[in-house]
Amino acid sequence: MTLIPMMAAVAAACLIAVAAPAQAAPKPVPPLVRAETHFAFDVFAQVRHHPGNLFFSPYSLYSAIGMA
Repeated sequence: MTLIPMMAAVAAACLIAVAAPAQAAPKPVPPLVRAETHFAFDVFAQVRHHPGNLFFSPYSLYSAIGMA
């Protein structure tokens, strides 16, 4: 077997392995993650009516409240 066909076979095997990953069962969302997401959307619903651009980081909000 020459080098080029061998390299092609290895490349094809790698592409097949990457293209068809094993399907893992989805993990349930922890209650804390669900609560933090709900909180972020509630904050956004309160401040989205203000004029101008809006950007906030939910993580920054959690950190600031955690420090208070």
